[in-house]
Amino acid sequence: MKKNCTVRLTDTQIEEEKKQSMEITTQGVFFWNDGRFLLRFEEFFDEDIRSETTVSSKSKNCISIVHRGDITTELTVELGKRHNSHYVTPYGELMIGIDAVSIENGLTENGGTLRMAYSIDYYAAVAATKEITIDIII
Repeated sequence: MKKNCTVRLTDTQIEEEKKQSMEITTQGVFFWNDGRFLLRFEEFFDEDIRSETTVSSKSKNCISIVHRGDITTELTVELGKRHNSHYVTPYGELMIGIDAVSIENGLTENGGTLRMAYSIDYYAAVAATKEITIDIII
Protein backbone atom coordinates (compact mmCIF):
# COMPACT_ATOMS: atom_id res chain seq x y z
CA MET A 1 0.00 0.00 0.00
CA LYS A 2 1.42 3.39 -1.05
CA LYS A 3 0.39 6.66 0.64
CA ASN A 4 1.57 10.25 0.43
CA CYS A 5 2.53 11.54 3.87
CA THR A 6 4.03 14.34 5.91
CA VAL A 7 7.35 13.41 7.50
CA ARG A 8 8.59 15.12 10.66
CA LEU A 9 12.16 14.06 11.44
CA THR A 10 13.96 15.07 14.63
CA ASP A 11 17.68 14.32 14.65
CA THR A 12 19.56 14.80 17.93
CA GLN A 13 23.30 14.33 18.23
CA ILE A 14 24.95 14.07 21.65
CA GLU A 15 28.72 14.55 21.87
CA GLU A 16 30.20 14.48 25.37
CA GLU A 17 27.95 16.97 27.20
CA LYS A 18 26.83 18.88 24.10
CA LYS A 19 23.39 18.14 22.62
CA GLN A 20 22.35 19.49 19.22
CA SER A 21 18.97 18.93 17.56
CA MET A 22 17.59 19.55 14.10
CA GLU A 23 13.99 19.10 12.97
CA ILE A 24 12.63 19.03 9.44
CA THR A 25 9.11 18.63 8.10
CA THR A 26 8.69 17.56 4.49
CA GLN A 27 6.47 15.53 2.20
CA GLY A 28 7.19 11.90 1.44
CA VAL A 29 5.82 8.60 0.23
CA PHE A 30 5.10 5.75 2.68
CA PHE A 31 4.81 2.12 1.57
CA TRP A 32 3.40 -0.55 3.89
CA ASN A 33 3.37 -4.26 3.12
CA ASP A 34 2.66 -7.05 5.59
CA GLY A 35 4.23 -5.33 8.62
CA ARG A 36 7.22 -3.90 6.76
CA PHE A 37 7.64 -0.32 5.63
CA LEU A 38 9.58 1.88 3.25
CA LEU A 39 9.61 5.68 3.51
CA ARG A 40 11.07 8.08 0.88
CA PHE A 41 11.56 11.82 1.25
CA GLU A 42 13.97 14.59 0.30
CA GLU A 43 16.21 15.84 3.11
CA PHE A 44 17.93 19.24 3.13
CA PHE A 45 21.01 19.46 5.33
CA ASP A 46 21.61 23.13 4.47
CA GLU A 47 20.98 25.43 1.49
CA ASP A 48 23.29 23.55 -0.86
CA ILE A 49 23.32 19.99 0.51
CA ARG A 50 20.39 17.65 -0.05
CA SER A 51 19.72 13.97 -0.47
CA GLU A 52 16.87 11.62 -1.17
CA THR A 53 16.44 9.57 1.97
CA THR A 54 14.94 6.08 2.16
CA VAL A 55 14.17 4.51 5.54
CA SER A 56 13.01 0.90 5.55
CA SER A 57 12.56 -2.05 7.85
CA LYS A 58 14.57 -5.18 7.23
CA SER A 59 13.06 -6.79 10.33
CA LYS A 60 11.55 -5.71 13.66
CA ASN A 61 15.02 -4.99 15.09
CA CYS A 62 16.77 -3.77 11.92
CA ILE A 63 16.27 -0.44 10.12
CA SER A 64 18.08 0.73 6.98
CA ILE A 65 18.71 4.44 6.25
CA VAL A 66 19.97 5.25 2.75
CA HIS A 67 20.97 8.74 1.56
CA ARG A 68 21.55 9.39 -2.16
CA GLY A 69 22.67 12.79 -3.45
CA ASP A 70 25.13 15.29 -1.98
CA ILE A 71 25.45 12.96 1.02
CA THR A 72 25.66 9.28 0.14
CA THR A 73 25.58 6.51 2.69
CA GLU A 74 23.81 3.34 3.72
CA LEU A 75 23.38 2.95 7.46
CA THR A 76 22.05 -0.17 9.14
CA VAL A 77 20.73 0.20 12.68
CA GLU A 78 20.31 -3.30 14.13
CA LEU A 79 19.92 -4.29 17.75
CA GLY A 80 22.71 -6.57 18.94
CA LYS A 81 24.95 -6.03 15.91
CA ARG A 82 27.50 -3.37 14.93
CA HIS A 83 27.58 -2.26 11.27
CA ASN A 84 30.22 -0.32 9.31
CA SER A 85 29.29 2.27 6.71
CA HIS A 86 31.14 4.34 4.14
CA TYR A 87 29.93 7.95 4.58
CA VAL A 88 30.44 10.38 1.66
CA THR A 89 29.83 14.14 2.04
CA PRO A 90 30.87 17.19 -0.02
CA TYR A 91 33.58 17.72 2.64
CA GLY A 92 35.15 14.26 2.44
CA GLU A 93 34.67 10.57 3.13
CA LEU A 94 35.01 8.46 6.25
CA MET A 95 34.23 5.03 7.61
CA ILE A 96 31.79 4.99 10.52
CA GLY A 97 30.48 2.29 12.81
CA ILE A 98 26.84 2.11 13.92
CA ASP A 99 25.85 0.32 17.13
CA ALA A 100 22.12 0.39 17.97
CA VAL A 101 21.06 1.33 21.49
CA SER A 102 17.29 1.10 20.93
CA ILE A 103 14.65 0.83 18.22
CA GLU A 104 10.98 1.63 18.93
CA ASN A 105 8.88 0.93 15.86
CA GLY A 106 5.33 2.18 16.33
CA LEU A 107 4.51 2.32 12.61
CA THR A 108 1.36 0.86 11.09
CA GLU A 109 -0.23 1.16 7.66
CA ASN A 110 -1.64 4.49 8.92
CA GLY A 111 1.75 6.00 9.83
CA GLY A 112 2.97 6.53 13.39
CA THR A 113 6.35 7.03 15.02
CA LEU A 114 9.74 5.37 14.62
CA ARG A 115 12.46 6.11 17.21
CA MET A 116 16.06 4.95 17.03
CA ALA A 117 19.12 5.61 19.16
CA TYR A 118 22.60 4.51 18.16
CA SER A 119 26.23 5.31 18.77
CA ILE A 120 28.52 6.42 15.97
CA ASP A 121 32.22 5.68 15.99
CA TYR A 122 34.86 6.96 13.62
CA TYR A 123 37.71 4.51 13.11
CA ALA A 124 36.66 2.60 16.27
CA ALA A 125 36.56 5.65 18.64
CA VAL A 126 33.02 6.49 19.81
CA ALA A 127 32.28 10.06 18.78
CA ALA A 128 28.57 10.63 19.36
CA THR A 129 25.17 9.19 20.10
CA LYS A 130 22.30 9.90 17.71
CA GLU A 131 18.62 9.85 18.48
CA ILE A 132 16.26 9.98 15.51
CA THR A 133 12.50 10.26 15.72
CA ILE A 134 10.43 10.03 12.53
CA ASP A 135 6.72 10.84 12.68
CA ILE A 136 4.72 9.80 9.63
CA ILE A 137 1.41 11.60 9.27
CA ILE A 138 -0.97 10.20 6.65
